Amino acid sequence: MTARRAATRRGVVGRYDGRQARNVGDLARPVPSLNVRTAVGAVPNPLDPSGKEMIAVTINRMVDILEDERKGGHISEGAYRTGRDIQAAMELHIKSSSNWMDGGASDPTTAREMQLIYGIERARRAAELEADIRSAVGNEGAKLIRLILGDGWTYGQIAIREGRSADYGKRQVGARFRWLLEAVTEHRSTRTRRAA
Repeated sequence: MTARRAATRRGVVGRYDGRQARNVGDLARPVPSLNVRTAVGAVPNPLDPSGKEMIAVTINRMVDILEDERKGGHISEGAYRTGRDIQAAMELHIKSSSNWMDGGASDPTTAREMQLIYGIERARRAAELEADIRSAVGNEGAKLIRLILGDGWTYGQIAIREGRSADYGKRQVGARFRWLLEAVTEHRSTRTRRAA
């Protein structure tokens, strides 16, 4: 049985299962295209301070490395979820071009102050996560994870950067990334078990 089929049977909600997501404006309306494969997916709302609210958005499936790895059965469900947590924390550092502010207050100054406070808290959590990744896989491992999950680099781009041949290099980088992601997952789960 494939990992995907097993996950479906257990009721695991993936990124492309938008049943629990809230629609926000036009974020979940894929533009028809022959060249870009998109899907409607559920992601954490970056403006939700609790980080639990999911919103429906359009996702470019061609660059979703975690979904491809999970679909191919190359990573565990735990590694997939850990990768999503890492990706979400790193995506929060990308500056939004939106001028919409959700502060719940009618005063724009108060709304802006609340947005800054939430931003500081998210940045603190992201820094803690990155330190945790470094303690699990070292600086070079953390750098590779950041390139792939934070900056959106492909295996091929990293292979070329490292001076490796395209096809063989991609396989090597992919195997290393999967191993690192599983190591971070194990490190975090061991730490959680010790804390409990």
